[in-house]
Amino acid sequence: METTTYKISDIGEVVGGGTPLLLIATFWGGDIPWFLRKDLTSYKSVYISHGENFLTKTGLKSGTKLLPKGTVLFLQELQLAMLLLLLILSVQIKDSKALYATKR
Repeated sequence: METTTYKISDIGEVVGGGTPLLLIATFWGGDIPWFLRKDLTSYKSVYISHGENFLTKTGLKSGTKLLPKGTVLFLQELQLAMLLLLLILSVQIKDSKALYATKR
């Protein structure tokens, strides 16, 4: 079997996360899923579709990025490395990296 090696930049983009200020009420309670670390670490599957929190469009514009369905999330801590595949459009938390395809 022949294998092909690609650089990540050949197939997609890696982006860092961000967290809108929690004290600004107009950022929260919308319909855009936003995951806390506990949402990601307590999930029992490699696929994630929901968490406890949702951003408004105003909250989305305040320092985070909307990620497409199919994005791979990397949650990195000293003792923890997780990979989760987004089943929905979502945004990512500040302590994560995301890889999504920009080329096919």
